[in-house]
Amino acid sequence: MVSDLNRPGMLFAARTLLGMAHNPLKCMRNLGVEKPSATLLTMGLSQQRSRNILYLTGGSNVRPVLTDIDTFHSSNVPIRYPGGGAPSHLRRGLIGSRGVEHKHYRASFIAVTGRSMMEEFSHEVARHVDRYVEKFPEDRPVDLVSMVTDLIRYYAVVTMFKDDNPEVSLQIGREITAWIGLAYSANNFLMPFNIPGLPHARYRRSADVLETKILKWASERRGMDAKRDLLSMFVNGPDEHGKPLSDERLAGHILTIYAASFTSSVASLMWSLFMLMQHPDIAHDLCDELDDSGIDPLSDGKKLLELPLLDRVLKESMRLFTPVPYQVRRVSQATQLCGVDLKKNDHILIGSRATNRLASIYSDAERFKPDRWIEMDSNSYGYLAFSAGPRRCVGYSLAMIMVK
Repeated sequence: MVSDLNRPGMLFAARTLLGMAHNPLKCMRNLGVEKPSATLLTMGLSQQRSRNILYLTGGSNVRPVLTDIDTFHSSNVPIRYPGGGAPSHLRRGLIGSRGVEHKHYRASFIAVTGRSMMEEFSHEVARHVDRYVEKFPEDRPVDLVSMVTDLIRYYAVVTMFKDDNPEVSLQIGREITAWIGLAYSANNFLMPFNIPGLPHARYRRSADVLETKILKWASERRGMDAKRDLLSMFVNGPDEHGKPLSDERLAGHILTIYAASFTSSVASLMWSLFMLMQHPDIAHDLCDELDDSGIDPLSDGKKLLELPLLDRVLKESMRLFTPVPYQVRRVSQATQLCGVDLKKNDHILIGSRATNRLASIYSDAERFKPDRWIEMDSNSYGYLAFSAGPRRCVGYSLAMIMVK
């Protein structure tokens, strides 16, 4: 059942949009996590002349958006700024692809990450993490977030990209993280002027350097089998028209797939560890499951993926701390949704984290209760840990291998 439409005034809409930029998690909570909602945020004196943003939560509301990928287009990351050049190339990645391009690269990704790669991947991840954890000092505190981020980047470069020189690609990963963070910084967003001394000038210079490094890294794969790994797929495989990718498109696709290979996994792993620290009884039960299974991750890591409590713990932590807390869709043509007449270039804002905490769907929605997944189904539009529908994260299975 689709919820009633909320139509707040312009002042509320302006405050809400500022809140989404400043603190989206708090803002989504204030908009409501009791039941599915649809809120029209209109910036302008009339609906026809203004830019409309429709905020949605709940499976019944978001399902039409996530299934109709021709009408509701995904938006690339990071933020779009005027001026073209390297920042424009780097932000044009797979997230914003659609139509023939989207179908082509989704099929290509699946072809490279088939059953054989998944089996190899689960074994390699266990082997690499065993060596990496040995580096953790035992006599002093460590920056666990930083170390885990580097660990999961390392997974990506040595398994998904099969890089023989991981230090170079690991540094590229760190620079990607820094550049995306700079793109979303308040000073860059409020003053997008390419004037020496301003953050936006540094943002553009960083993009130039980053694009050069990515293309140099890609050039080392020229002539290799396109099915060897994900990086080789972009460098040597055909685009959706059967032609080689241009450098501009190549840089954007590589940045997107590299960033996606570790950002969501890091968030999922860190919040899962945090929740286990807060719930020692569940942590002990999970340790017992791992010990009693008799599984040696170094020789048969794939069996770990089937452990039921481990699976429930991760589903529940990703419900509470959704890796991508909200999604943005752009309306490509006039349509109607939730009783609203939407114009081309209006936007849909999907509250993924809020949807995952709806009290009308989840009992004790704010509590960490992994056993709720004994009865509940996570394969629905009411659970948006890695989105849903035709554009559900194509790397979901690889991410779960890394985190488990």
